[in-house]
Amino acid sequence: MGVGFLVTSTPWKRRTWARPTIAALAQELTRIYRDCLGDPLLSERLTVTKDDAGVWAVWHPAEEGLYIELLDDGRLQAQAKTSTVGPGYHALLVRLLDRMAQDMSVEWDWAAEDEGDESGFALSRDFDALQDEMVKWLAALSSHVADDESAADSESRCSVCMPIAERSPRLAGMIATPMGARTREWFADFATDASVRRAAAMTFFPWWGMDRDAAFWKGIADVLAWCELAWVPPRDESERRTMAFVQACYERAGTESPEREELRELLLREPAADAPRAGPIGYRRGTCTYPLFGGWTVELPGHFQTDVLNDGGNLQLHDGRRAVYVSALKVDGLDAGSAIDKVIGDTQAERWSDHHVMGAAYWDESELETSRHLMTSVAVDGRLLLLTITVEEGEDDAAWAWKTAHSAFHPDLAST
Repeated sequence: MGVGFLVTSTPWKRRTWARPTIAALAQELTRIYRDCLGDPLLSERLTVTKDDAGVWAVWHPAEEGLYIELLDDGRLQAQAKTSTVGPGYHALLVRLLDRMAQDMSVEWDWAAEDEGDESGFALSRDFDALQDEMVKWLAALSSHVADDESAADSESRCSVCMPIAERSPRLAGMIATPMGARTREWFADFATDASVRRAAAMTFFPWWGMDRDAAFWKGIADVLAWCELAWVPPRDESERRTMAFVQACYERAGTESPEREELRELLLREPAADAPRAGPIGYRRGTCTYPLFGGWTVELPGHFQTDVLNDGGNLQLHDGRRAVYVSALKVDGLDAGSAIDKVIGDTQAERWSDHHVMGAAYWDESELETSRHLMTSVAVDGRLLLLTITVEEGEDDAAWAWKTAHSAFHPDLAST
């Protein structure tokens, strides 16, 4: 569900001696996209990747990406969902396809049956009407959210339009969006009160207008501040680049705020195993749900980093002081209890059961180490999760380790 487009071009005819290829498409799209962005700061975020059929292009932190497929007969098929970012992003992509048509000598068939621009903008070029279509879509979505009783559950994990990430915020009775957490009542008001919709839409979509004005730059910065920043001193070059980019966007927006001052401070500090302090913005300041292997999840502080180990066979999630080492196995033919018994044997362990999920854990303590390891096995019928939760000697860390062990979860296999 969302606003976007699907459109196909006439065949792309390169020079007579050079047939169209995905590699050439990626090269052309990169060049044209950078020209359309027209800003070195934005171009640094542009990522163009290839698969067997076409090319993905991504730069805005709230987008799902533009995908252009190279069909067997040389035609190009472009598609994107734009309602995660807003009208300004939609208009940019249409202008980008205009530029591709000009530079690559193709024509896009916006009037084709079963294809086209759902908002009508590609044919009308009426930006006000495009904004109205985005508002209508958000009203329909809001009605659905307001009617969803699970969205009011304090234990729910509801989100709307969130970018794909390696973690999702764990909120109590709130709904995550790229521009911040909202209540179910916010969506109910949007669905029922037409008088508030346009003003509310300006706060929901990261790019509401057509121009790259102060609201545009603040929108990009806010999405990253909410969804990506860990709000600790940067621990690697990737975190430092993202934090510096957010700071630059806030500077272009020209507004002072507590988060902008906090960013200045964090960029000057050395990496440390500190948790982020409380603040008005940032899902990673709180608890997040981390996907593991095979449908398993675990609840951890949002500022944890994830490392893939052993050619993808294991994960380690950590903050420099605490760590969780992860393995997952299929144990066909074994129920949950039998799988755990095979792992722990005669070892004395604390056991627990939560419907279809069973767990057991015990401390493995070495006199040669100052750390403690909570050896955890969690299982559902046919699947086993092994966690080594490493903490220091403090009682708070020990309690945290047990809480982490009990948070491991797998959906009921009977329903998947």
